[in-house]
Amino acid sequence: TFNMEKTKFIQIDIDPMEIGRNYPVEIGAIADAKAALKQILDEAKKICPNGIDRPELREQIAKVRAEFKASYHDLSVDDRFPMTPQRILKDVKDVLPANAMITTDVGWNKNGVAQQYEILEPGTIHHTSGLATMGFGACSVLGVKLAAPDRVCITLTGDGGFGAANPSCIATAVEQNI
Repeated sequence: TFNMEKTKFIQIDIDPMEIGRNYPVEIGAIADAKAALKQILDEAKKICPNGIDRPELREQIAKVRAEFKASYHDLSVDDRFPMTPQRILKDVKDVLPANAMITTDVGWNKNGVAQQYEILEPGTIHHTSGLATMGFGACSVLGVKLAAPDRVCITLTGDGGFGAANPSCIATAVEQNI
């Protein structure tokens, strides 16, 4: 994902031992991420109070997104067995409300959702980005459901994340009536 020769990282972490642990950082800040990001946003608004408008870039992004979406359309409507992951995402999208809460595990489920599942409401998708924490999906959906009990909450996980890593989450869900 990153070209380490050109990419410069800023890492904000409350734990000083985490700064630069996974990637070399240009700037490491020991702070609560929420407080630090608020301060960064306040400073950015001082520098550029009206934001930056780049209509050409927006058009370019929209064009590339449309081309990418068209590139997997046939797979998303394919009736083959076993089903393609693209078809599963399309079928899930067709039945879930727009405000459904989704967690994902690592692997294609995370990448496919990030690339091919159009998120319409902020805060409705939760995954671990590049941290490769197998088992996150099946366990995190329990916390998401506790936080949003009136919303549909699902996880998209594979056999490794569900079966090998965390089958105990089912027992927890039953025991705690989640």
